[in-house]
Amino acid sequence: RTVYLKEEVTDPNLPPPIPDYGPFAAVLDNERGNTEVGKGWALPITEIIPWKQVEEWNIVNLSADSHPIHIHQIKDHLVKRCDGEDPTECDDGDGVPGYETGWKDAVIAY
Repeated sequence: RTVYLKEEVTDPNLPPPIPDYGPFAAVLDNERGNTEVGKGWALPITEIIPWKQVEEWNIVNLSADSHPIHIHQIKDHLVKRCDGEDPTECDDGDGVPGYETGWKDAVIAY
């Protein structure tokens, strides 16, 4: 399962933001090319994981910033980090620093 972290203008009636200024909101979306506003935290649930199922997720950060990712009701285990926007073309990644190993409540998307 792949989800994309994107930045969206918080008010669609505002003009496009000036680089290095806001307003932005970090949103997750399960479609890379989706040009509509991503799925914010207050929208209905779109991803359902079956009970006691283990899944591998790729979180691709398309934004200019790092951002913590916290998905409710699960624990994360960071397996690897990859550079680039296409998780299918990832090699062994950049490794996982010691402080990011083990089960977590949130991970940082760089």
